[in-house]
Amino acid sequence: MPIHPAEPFRIKMVESIQLKNKKAREKAMAKAGYNLFTVPAEDVYIDLLTDSGTGAMSQNQWASIMLGDESYVGATSYYHLNDMTPFFVPLVILVQPVEIVKAEKQL
Repeated sequence: MPIHPAEPFRIKMVESIQLKNKKAREKAMAKAGYNLFTVPAEDVYIDLLTDSGTGAMSQNQWASIMLGDESYVGATSYYHLNDMTPFFVPLVILVQPVEIVKAEKQL
């Protein structure tokens, strides 16, 4: 069996989305019973319901994502956040969670 080592780069992705016209959006909402949790993602242009959808971001936010270190522990983005936190919140220790759901339970 051939050995395939991991590629020496991180893959970034851009996904195109389509703005539906008002009639199509109204139809999607009615079909979902006006329950936002059951509207298919392909019918959502800007996700204001969740914190991890297709919400609008500035060019600086997207640039930060492209420059970000995605490793869990010791990420450069963590150290940047740790350095900037005292300017906004007087914390003594900033804990780096691995999973958001578990971190939310600790709050």
